[in-house]
Amino acid sequence: MAKKKQFVTAAAAFAVAASAVAPAITADAASSTVRLSSDYVRGGDLDAALDKEYKGSEIYWYKSSIDMNKLGVFQTAKGFVKGKGIKVEKKLRVLNYAQEIKPESEFVFEQGVPVSGIRVQPVLFADGVVYNKPLFVAGFSTEKVGEFEGTLTYSNKAYGSVTKTVKYKVVATKVAFSEVKHEVKDDMLSVSADVKNLKEGEKVELVIFPGKDESKALAPITAEIKDGKVMVSAKEIPAGTHSFILRSGDVKTAAMEFKVEDQTPMVKEVKALNLKQVEVKFNKDLDKASAETLTNYELKIGSAAATNPTAAEVTSEGTVLLTFAEKGQSTDAKLTVKNVKTAKNIVVAETTKEVRFLDVVAPTVGEISIVAPRVIRVNFSEPLKEAPSFKLNNGQTAIVSTSWSAGQDYADLTIGIDPENGSSHSLEISGGADYAGFKIDAVTKSFVYQTDATAPKAMISKVVDNDTVEIKFDKEINASTLTSNLEIYHTVKGASGYKASAVTSIKPGTTDTIVVNFPVVFPEGQVKFFLGYADDKGTLVQDKWGNKLAATELSAVYAADTVAPTLVSVEGKTKRTIEVKFNEAVTEASAELAGNIVLTDADNKVVAQSAALGEDGKTVTLTATADLAGGNYKVTVKNVVDASNNKIAEVSRTFYVNDMVAPTVNGTADLLAGNKKVKIKFSEAMNAASITDKSKYKLGTADLDSKVTITAVDGNKAVILDFSATNETSLANAEITVGRVADATGNLTADFSNLVTVASAQSTVAATKAEVTGKRSVKLYFDEVITGAVAGDFVVYNDTTPVTVSNLVNSIEAGKSVLTLTVSSDLPFDAEDITVDSVGTTSAKNNDGLLVNFADLEASDKYAPEISTAVFTNGGTADAQDSLVLTFSEALYAPSVQDSDFTVAGRVVEAISVNGAAGTVTLMLKEDGSATSAKPASVSIVNMVEDAARNAKSSQVFTAITPE
Repeated sequence: MAKKKQFVTAAAAFAVAASAVAPAITADAASSTVRLSSDYVRGGDLDAALDKEYKGSEIYWYKSSIDMNKLGVFQTAKGFVKGKGIKVEKKLRVLNYAQEIKPESEFVFEQGVPVSGIRVQPVLFADGVVYNKPLFVAGFSTEKVGEFEGTLTYSNKAYGSVTKTVKYKVVATKVAFSEVKHEVKDDMLSVSADVKNLKEGEKVELVIFPGKDESKALAPITAEIKDGKVMVSAKEIPAGTHSFILRSGDVKTAAMEFKVEDQTPMVKEVKALNLKQVEVKFNKDLDKASAETLTNYELKIGSAAATNPTAAEVTSEGTVLLTFAEKGQSTDAKLTVKNVKTAKNIVVAETTKEVRFLDVVAPTVGEISIVAPRVIRVNFSEPLKEAPSFKLNNGQTAIVSTSWSAGQDYADLTIGIDPENGSSHSLEISGGADYAGFKIDAVTKSFVYQTDATAPKAMISKVVDNDTVEIKFDKEINASTLTSNLEIYHTVKGASGYKASAVTSIKPGTTDTIVVNFPVVFPEGQVKFFLGYADDKGTLVQDKWGNKLAATELSAVYAADTVAPTLVSVEGKTKRTIEVKFNEAVTEASAELAGNIVLTDADNKVVAQSAALGEDGKTVTLTATADLAGGNYKVTVKNVVDASNNKIAEVSRTFYVNDMVAPTVNGTADLLAGNKKVKIKFSEAMNAASITDKSKYKLGTADLDSKVTITAVDGNKAVILDFSATNETSLANAEITVGRVADATGNLTADFSNLVTVASAQSTVAATKAEVTGKRSVKLYFDEVITGAVAGDFVVYNDTTPVTVSNLVNSIEAGKSVLTLTVSSDLPFDAEDITVDSVGTTSAKNNDGLLVNFADLEASDKYAPEISTAVFTNGGTADAQDSLVLTFSEALYAPSVQDSDFTVAGRVVEAISVNGAAGTVTLMLKEDGSATSAKPASVSIVNMVEDAARNAKSSQVFTAITPE
């Protein structure tokens, strides 16, 4: 504080006029010293305070005689007049002044960002105090990255001016994120953020850490950037609590946590709302019919028999309200939910959850509505055990009767007058109690009485098919007035052949729609419909207000459907499901019939699956029994029909399934020649960088020696670890741990640690499968390329009888060998008891030099069925059908056999019967007007006929037909 006061005092002194400060010039004759007028040193400028000359002669001053840091007192400046021998003195008082600009830190700026924050800097004054002062800045630019110089200047009339040159740096601008937000819907994470300073070529990535483990990051996903906004999503994230970051180069956001719920359709929560009602919440939207089926819910209390609810109602998406008989307070029970389907027709797994019946909340009064003339409905928040009392208009309007029974959550009040339409009323409700004994707090509710005097109207809302329509009314209908007195005709009014079946009920799930079925089909074009009554004095259709439906004439357009459905698209949706879409609704029976939609893999092998038709009638979901590996698949569709029985033309569609299956590591590794090389195999093609990362492997519990080399082989489906340069003598029986590695599409192994045991001796190569593909052909499949194979390397056994291999063809399919063996005698069609062995020391080996060696490899049936005999039987009369009995080489898969699979030369196939187990098909041929019909020249297979193992025959012409 003292120094600051000194500074102010000095400043004040500066303002005093010079004439009031010092006496006039004096001279000391004895010492020849001239004393000049005293003055002040202002702004630290000593030269300005010293006289330049004396009587025309220049003065030289000893400046050291003045201490510029000594303030507040007069000091004597000494000098002499050049060439005159005269000494001079001058009294000077130094006023406070700025001495130096002292920045507290180095100046660093971001490229392209205007310079700011440096205009006020610390300035050291002569009194030793540092003051923050505004400065003038010059020479600062952020246009380029580098190290530069600029100047800082402090200037003040009272305290002088001081300039300092400083160095500053310009660094590359860093990306900055803000407003990071995220949302999880089902198994998808969506992230958005604001980003700035992102340069051309720079990208933003979303990185997810499963289980919040930042050492196990998933493959990054590149975000979309638009107008400084980041948008990025990740799909099919497994259930659990995870975290994520956004990153761009070395700039990243703080990790944010998110949670993905299990997406398998399930019961999420079961909760008793009171002592009668239980709310069941699912994680998916529901199929209303199955969700409201009472037998799909069973409540069990202790050892007592399970009971079903008395009512089940879907109240909102994924929520069902169940009503049971009254339960005691704090009753513990178990609720089993079964056979409930989602809106996509997927059955929710059977679930049992505990539920406690507990009610601690009093019931309340809800909406008041007018449901019929003189009928007021009062809704309550829960079912009541005791009825409340009601007072209308403070007792001025009489309530004739109250319709309520225990367990209802509403009461209908019938009043004795017809209030004026639009009139306002008040209703007082009090008393009454729920099943826990809690009473309704007395409350008065206001409502408006609205009447309805308009007659209902009807319209054709939907032409369902060629003989069925739906008629919708413009308001709720009193179902009790739907009787056989209502008569509906189409096309010809009053004609019994065109009269609809009696309609006596509302369409389920509606209050305003009826379904009308006729005995004959509609004509094409505009169709008239006539609604009337058998007896005009009988029961007429009425709405809830008693307004009657008048006889009326309706019309609709019917276009006969003669066009067969077509296949629109086939798409792999998940690891197990394929979505097949048609251009129109098809029948459930034909879409779900086994054999009508066939799924095959890239090797034309049938993939087991089940089909389910969706609610739209156009979409069929195929669900495979096992995860689908990534690759090409084919769907073949035949015999699927629409509602008019138009059959789709057989069609096949190839599609690609993304690899969504986690790769696996073979638990046994091959020991290669020399015992110092190990081959580890994976279930599919892997990411080369991932599987050759040495940090992913441990020998025993130790990291691999730096001299070990890792090489990806077999199209990245295996690696060879070479220990030749190390001190290891043999890797036989060694244990190697493989960390989490990724396949070619980025899927990581499910396990973080995969133990592999090396074989105890040099490994051999075995075929992975054998297939009988023809009368005299067997195929051997290997997981790698085999070289040097000859026919003598293998023998085929028919039961215990050896069958010589006469020829061998080695084909490379998808980077793997398929050996086709031709044998010397016929093999059974069903491949029963067929096995294959390698013989002794084979010539066949893999690229690592390991010999092929295996025994008793059972062959599967890949031999398609064939017509072996055909017997023709004449019908005997000109108008009788003839028959052709086909016997196949083996048992058939009966659902795959249709009449459209065959053509008979010169004849029409009218009907068909199939005995799958016997392998026979009987074709009934349309009469040809002859009592002595000649046997046909040929019968042909023109579509797929499958044997019991689902091997398909799609083409054969058989001519050896014999008469009976």
